[in-house]
Amino acid sequence: MLKKNVYSDFPKASFLPAIVLGFTLSLLMIAIVFKIQHWPYGNYMMLTANISLLVFTILGVVKHKTTEFYKQSLPRCIFYISMASYWTVNIPL
Repeated sequence: MLKKNVYSDFPKASFLPAIVLGFTLSLLMIAIVFKIQHWPYGNYMMLTANISLLVFTILGVVKHKTTEFYKQSLPRCIFYISMASYWTVNIPL
């Protein structure tokens, strides 16, 4: 499934955080769809995604000068956490 030569230049320390960040961002997008459609458990998914994004944002602020992965993911986390905070508030459409 994963070819070693493709990921040979990718830092090993950033592999797991990249997977978790990708999962968190997809969970956030699915939670936004649940909130728009007024389906159940959208709030719980949104809360889980917000907490995970908050952890990544804090890690990005702390490690953005030393690690290239966090330097690249910090603006993305800030954008998505602001978008998630908009959808967390119950605003009628």
